[in-house]
Amino acid sequence: MFATTRRPWWIAFVCCYINFLHLGTARLCSLLYLAALTRYNVGRSQASFPFILCYTVRNFASPFIGYLGTKFQLHLVLMWGSVLASIGVGGCYFAEDIYTVIVLWGVVFAIGFGMATVLIPEVLSQNFDEYLTNANGLAFSGECIAGFVLPPLLQASLNTYGTSGTFLLLSGMILHGIPAALLLNPKYYRKNIQVSPKSIKPLAERQSSSNEVYNGTIKSDKLSLSLETKIPSKVSMPNKNVIQIAKRGILHINEQSFENTFGIRQNILSDSSIEIKENLVSSSFETEESPISHSYPKANKKKGKHAALVRKETSSTQLLKEQNCSTDYGTLDTEVTREQTPSFNMEEKVLENAASPPSPKLLPPKKVSTFEPFRVFLDPTFLLIQVTQSLILYNCTMFLTIIVDFARDDGLSSRQEIAVLVYLSIADTLGRLGLGWVTDLGFISTASFSAVCCFIMSIAFGGLIFVKEFKMISFLTFVFGLSEGGFLIVCPGVISDHIEEDKKPMALAARFFLYALLSLTQSPLIGYIRGKLGSYDWMLVLLAITCLLSLVTSLLTPVAAKCRDKRKANKDVEERSNLIERAEIEVLDIV
Repeated sequence: MFATTRRPWWIAFVCCYINFLHLGTARLCSLLYLAALTRYNVGRSQASFPFILCYTVRNFASPFIGYLGTKFQLHLVLMWGSVLASIGVGGCYFAEDIYTVIVLWGVVFAIGFGMATVLIPEVLSQNFDEYLTNANGLAFSGECIAGFVLPPLLQASLNTYGTSGTFLLLSGMILHGIPAALLLNPKYYRKNIQVSPKSIKPLAERQSSSNEVYNGTIKSDKLSLSLETKIPSKVSMPNKNVIQIAKRGILHINEQSFENTFGIRQNILSDSSIEIKENLVSSSFETEESPISHSYPKANKKKGKHAALVRKETSSTQLLKEQNCSTDYGTLDTEVTREQTPSFNMEEKVLENAASPPSPKLLPPKKVSTFEPFRVFLDPTFLLIQVTQSLILYNCTMFLTIIVDFARDDGLSSRQEIAVLVYLSIADTLGRLGLGWVTDLGFISTASFSAVCCFIMSIAFGGLIFVKEFKMISFLTFVFGLSEGGFLIVCPGVISDHIEEDKKPMALAARFFLYALLSLTQSPLIGYIRGKLGSYDWMLVLLAITCLLSLVTSLLTPVAAKCRDKRKANKDVEERSNLIERAEIEVLDIV
């Protein structure tokens, strides 16, 4: 068994460093776009295309990356993502035309960049049971930190080594993500706890003493069968390994509450898998009779129990083997211990005209389809989450693109334009680092908090339409950045709270898939509204409306999750009822 020794906050710092390298590099696209414009002597549309294509390919590839996360260890996917991203950026050193940069940066780097960053929320969700929102805020603050640190360094590199040399330096910087990804290997932060056989024995004695045992005969209105097997107390014979058992099996059938041949009630068959652990131990034997029982707990806290009389050999034991068997009926919280004696024979005498009750049939585990992780796209709850988060990401990237030009249209100086950008980055960082406590401490649910953030962003966009002064523009931009940071860090928490456990890795990876489609409309929309209409006011109106739409879908997310869970519960009840009916028919046929 594995146990985390402490809350792994250092894992969040490692993820922050990985985001610093990859998201920080991708965020340099505005400076690299200007450098490519002069280096390859092309137009603005061609020079900007590889950097726009990068985000589109990254989000298109997110479902595939999520699938890799279900098949391989997460730290390996992040490691190979760093390798691929470094190859893509380093290859641009040899590029002599913009088309090579489009392939290397826009495709190769984009896929590696996605592999190294898309699965980080899943890494955090596996290591944080609480304070998950703060962990995400810390991890993704690396992008904001890179926004302060890397631009001046990049400008100095462009002046010293040129565009091609800068690509090579960025490639070397991204390679530092490989050791960081390897640090996320679970063996470095999880401790394997060895359990000795001596510690198992008192636990087993305590368990057996706490279980209730009933050795009487149960009378039924319909049927009561009793089976008895008699075994000599001590028989010795070389080269034989036989288990001595003296057991009584009781079969009880009732119309109101059905118990199968081992006394398991109808309500034990609800979970998705049965796990039975068999511990084989060896010992020299001294036989003594002791009663044992097994109880099978359920969600509704009812228990079905069966009793048997077993000859138990007591001596020094040695653990030999542990087997795990699984099936699709339900989870049986029991541990069956079988003791194996060196040499003895078994002799059985069965009462005449007594039918042996059949043992439960354990079905082989279902084979998981290759396309099973992609079934999350059929979940209405995930579709609502995807619409909410993709629309807000679309608004954020659109606002980052137009904010400088918008400030210039309002008559702000170049110095004031830079100040507005700085305020936006500071607010984003504060939102990511400081607002996670609101949901982690339980003051508000993640879905409600995201709805509040959407409403605040809508107010900020609407206010920017009517203000023209530097102070008010800076204030509303700061408010937008604060709510943007809070929204982005709570996004993984919304998925963790409303998506089923087996679908979370794919959901976390593919949550921005819709943005990949929407991003293709950004450049044409900017060109039409600014070029044809002559102002960004209608763009701000559009952004405010999409924020309100995201507010509605965010509030509908918990409702959709409850409806899905209710449908699934009804389906499980129906399947259990059908299973019980088939079992009753089989027992009646045997009788």
